[in-house]
Amino acid sequence: MLISAYESTLAVARNQYFYLPVAALMKDSFRSDLRIARVSEPKLFLHGDLDSSVPLSSGKALFDAAPEPKTFSVQQGRGHNDIWTPALVEEVIAFADAAPAPAPPN
Repeated sequence: MLISAYESTLAVARNQYFYLPVAALMKDSFRSDLRIARVSEPKLFLHGDLDSSVPLSSGKALFDAAPEPKTFSVQQGRGHNDIWTPALVEEVIAFADAAPAPAPPN
């Protein structure tokens, strides 16, 4: 489950601080976009359409880069810090209940 996921912290910082040379200021840009292709397990992306911290477009770009199986759920009228609602909890429970059991370790 990825909540308010982003392509990279560099992309988020560039969006928030477009007037600063953030690439020169950041030591690690946490490139989720380079790692997501290796995640074969089912993925549930949750993002508020009013998120002002991590743009919905960043979460959608990460979702687009992810392999199947995957689901993207936009929470209407929700931002970064108010995304959780009883309905969202039900959606998460349904996703977890539908997920296959993990394979035992080798």
